[in-house]
Amino acid sequence: MSQNFHSERTGLSRDPHDLAFRDNLIKVDRDTSLEQFLQGAGIITGGLGIIMVWTGIYGCSSRRRITAPNPAFLPYGYFTLFLSGAFFLLRYFTDNHYLVDPEYHCVYYHFKFLWHRRIRLLLASENITAVTTGSKKCSSKTSSWWEYRVVLVSAQGKIEPLTNWKREKLDECNILASDLASKLQTQYISAPACCILCVSMVDGAPDIVFDESSFFSKERLNRLIIIAIVIALFMVFNFWYLRQR
Repeated sequence: MSQNFHSERTGLSRDPHDLAFRDNLIKVDRDTSLEQFLQGAGIITGGLGIIMVWTGIYGCSSRRRITAPNPAFLPYGYFTLFLSGAFFLLRYFTDNHYLVDPEYHCVYYHFKFLWHRRIRLLLASENITAVTTGSKKCSSKTSSWWEYRVVLVSAQGKIEPLTNWKREKLDECNILASDLASKLQTQYISAPACCILCVSMVDGAPDIVFDESSFFSKERLNRLIIIAIVIALFMVFNFWYLRQR
């Protein structure tokens, strides 16, 4: 089931499923993969563009040697900065979020990219098993902490995030999860601290547990992939720079 969204106006309609005239939908915002990609691409290309422009005008310096300015970098640097601006502009005109329907107890996904806007049914009432809080452990050189976000668990065992990660906000996420569960008239599962949400299918139904020993998660794997891509781009740039000398 999918529905197009052609109006900014909200209000009650004779047809309750006409989302263009509903004022009781609850917006839950999250940075989706597309939004994260556009923002990340803008930052990475912007950083590379600044490095190339700086190298073209001022050269490079290190503890061992100083490299003279290389104007050949300038066109590439300006083009990369242009790409960075384009990515940030696309991010500005992207608005993806979720709409919780407390009347029909379902969740819609709102997608907007440039001039294209669409709303589709994400999960119907019978396909929502529970609302709870997902978690992940983060660390730096000096400390470690936990981040939490509100998620839906579908009848097929899929975890659907509704909010962004929040550092050490377990109680806040649990309260929001409880509120959304009551509006969706589905099961609410209170998440414990410092545990990873794990969902598996047992006898055709989702089995929801919180595991203290889980380390690798989808989000952690995605982060490692992004880091690997950044390192690869940096190595390609260094190789190309050495070939230009």
